[in-house]
Amino acid sequence: MFNVLTNYRRHIFILGCLILIIGLFYSKAAMGIVIIVLGGNVILHPNGLKHIKQVIQNKSWWIYSVIFFIYLATLVYSNDLSRGWFLVQMKLPFLFLPIIFYATPKVSKRDLKNILLFFVVTTVVVSLVALMQFFQDHQGITERFKEGGSIQLPVRHPRFSLMVAIALMSCI
Repeated sequence: MFNVLTNYRRHIFILGCLILIIGLFYSKAAMGIVIIVLGGNVILHPNGLKHIKQVIQNKSWWIYSVIFFIYLATLVYSNDLSRGWFLVQMKLPFLFLPIIFYATPKVSKRDLKNILLFFVVTTVVVSLVALMQFFQDHQGITERFKEGGSIQLPVRHPRFSLMVAIALMSCI
């Protein structure tokens, strides 16, 4: 029975990672929902609380979570608390994702390679769609470039460039 539950948890984790990858490009809401589902996947595990305590005692989690705590500390000096709380909420994954990844059952190297391959393929598809848009409206987009604009992408172009770079490095 326990092996069956572990197998389901592994499948939920893999599916969650795939949806998270799509969410990186298209939907912040999907990313939030997936993090909640994966968090529930950890909490509902019989040893879920034990895993969470182990993560919190791990020094690498504290280093990784510093990003969240820096944003939390800047609220003291913020003039716009609503904007500050919004930024803190956007950094919550830095607090929860390490716990989720640590407390999930072991995933095989093959599964990890497939998840990474899915990221690379998704990045290539989104890049090809952007390239097709460029060829369809070459002059309009070139004019926007001259005015300091950028091509229309599903995410902001610095984040998109970073994802393309990560996908390229993953192929090496």
